[in-house]
Amino acid sequence: MKPIYDFGEIVSLERVRAARLCVLGCGAIGCNVVLAALQMGWSRFTLVDFDKISAHNCARSGGIFLPGRDVGKSKVRLLAGYIRDWDPDCEAVPLEVDVRDLGGRFFRGFDCVVCALDNMESVWHAGEILADSGIPLYRGATNGWNSSVEIVENRPGRACLCCGKDPSDSRDLRVTSCGERYLSDIGRDRVPALQVSSALCANRLVAAMTRNLGLSLEERPDIRYYDTGRELMTFDLIRDRKCDCHGIPPEPDILPGNVFQTTLNQFISMLDKKIGQGSAVYGADDYIQEGVCRRCGARYPVGRPLRRVRESEMRCGRCPITERKADDAVSVSVFTAESPARERTLFDLGFRICGSILVADADGHVSAWTLSGDWDCLMKKNM
Repeated sequence: MKPIYDFGEIVSLERVRAARLCVLGCGAIGCNVVLAALQMGWSRFTLVDFDKISAHNCARSGGIFLPGRDVGKSKVRLLAGYIRDWDPDCEAVPLEVDVRDLGGRFFRGFDCVVCALDNMESVWHAGEILADSGIPLYRGATNGWNSSVEIVENRPGRACLCCGKDPSDSRDLRVTSCGERYLSDIGRDRVPALQVSSALCANRLVAAMTRNLGLSLEERPDIRYYDTGRELMTFDLIRDRKCDCHGIPPEPDILPGNVFQTTLNQFISMLDKKIGQGSAVYGADDYIQEGVCRRCGARYPVGRPLRRVRESEMRCGRCPITERKADDAVSVSVFTAESPARERTLFDLGFRICGSILVADADGHVSAWTLSGDWDCLMKKNM
């Protein structure tokens, strides 16, 4: 183990300006990542966040968001405008979309991805998807006072954010968000210190990802950086014995259309012409048609993918369901031409943008498919 101030080989400015960076989450860490990356010469950004600006975002955005002007506006659109004002030659693509709705093919055109999210479901989704995409994922979090950085190179046989576990990692979805911490800290005059913590975390992320641009996959260290409380150290990652190593999945076959407009019936009709009648489509997430209260047995319609159902919506009117799990509701995850959901679009059924869709033919052979128009439609919907 060693401190990380040794940055190795110098990367050419041309290589940095040509690199494509995707920032997931445009709050405190995300804004400071963009600030640091611009000053390092990065010029091609894709920003992903469906949320609006809150007061705590303004306090820790490095001056990008202003409370009297920007609260309630789109994070990604204002941040994209800031990038273009910094340098009109910069490319800034704002996407107002939930990270959990993005599939693996979306990320494959990027040189690296920064995960600056405080929603743990989204964090784990990004980790799992990127482990199979071969794209380096840089995870940053302030953890209140201790600025921590996780840098994980996703490639076959190496640990990913999800299977290379540190004792501090947790899948507990009740982790306190930065915004909730801000509300408790604002009365104690801690906001300036939290901004410094966010900036330090972002600088560490940008320094590491810029250095790694000059190295091949084989040369890049398979390490995770995090703050021990006194100094930032590096430790070798080892594979979790309970988790199989990840590998880049085969490219799926392509069909015309996009998940926003293609209905299940249309998709199955295209499959019938390609692989024959009787195909079945596997849902990426359980699609809830009916919720069932475990306490009193009351039934109520839901009609949405499980990952898009909020806790407050899974109520029978008398007994709240407090845990969101697949066995809390009657669900359907395999669709055929006779499915009651056949007139709904694939996106409404929970299929991810630029994601692989698993299909079984009449003989049970499984294949993967994707729709060619997903990326173009996503750009049109968000530009």
